[in-house]
Amino acid sequence: MHEYPPLMRKGILIGVALCALALLAAAVAWRARMIHLSTTISRKDRADILAIEWACEAYAHDHDGCWPPELAALVAREPGRYAYLHSASVPLDPWGRAYLYLPPGSPLGRPWIWTFGRDGRPGGAGDDEDIWNGVPLE
Repeated sequence: MHEYPPLMRKGILIGVALCALALLAAAVAWRARMIHLSTTISRKDRADILAIEWACEAYAHDHDGCWPPELAALVAREPGRYAYLHSASVPLDPWGRAYLYLPPGSPLGRPWIWTFGRDGRPGGAGDDEDIWNGVPLE
């Protein structure tokens, strides 16, 4: 078996340790992102809100930083471009209502996408809890 010089062994160990730390940091960042979404919401809500947010980011990237004026822009096919959401229409929340959308313009610099839960009114707990992709709505 070939034995590596001590300096090369240290380099390999440092490389492996850095890769492990990067994976751990990515897992922590992903978990922190998921904490912003209510833990009581269904997987459909989470998937819809994240898909809409990522589609908004792709739209902004392709339109020189301009965010979609409304969610319907994410399913419209522009000449020479693709639809940002791969469905015939913007998904509805589990209660059959449209997700609400506010383009960036706040200090957060990101779009807000939310639904008011089962009861359709601000506030609530359980299934009536507001579901959003950012900070609590006040």
